[in-house]
Amino acid sequence: MPTKSKVISPAALVALKEALASVYWYKRDLKSFLTNCLSTPQILSRIDWDDYKQNIVGRLIDFLARHEDQYQADLLRLMNEVV
Repeated sequence: MPTKSKVISPAALVALKEALASVYWYKRDLKSFLTNCLSTPQILSRIDWDDYKQNIVGRLIDFLARHEDQYQADLLRLMNEVV
């Protein structure tokens, strides 16, 4: 019987949002970082880059978390990179 993969904790997702919003001062640097980290950078086209960084990061991480079965590796890579 296949085992269920572990789910990333909500607290870790909140910490990731806070870290991503704080690490980069400029949105263009954040966008470049995310483009290079995500396996499917086309996801970023869903983002309103005129919004605040906290909202941008929040929407992105929430989307990845809602589809964690598909994007867990991306979430883990983002966590690893900001650490």
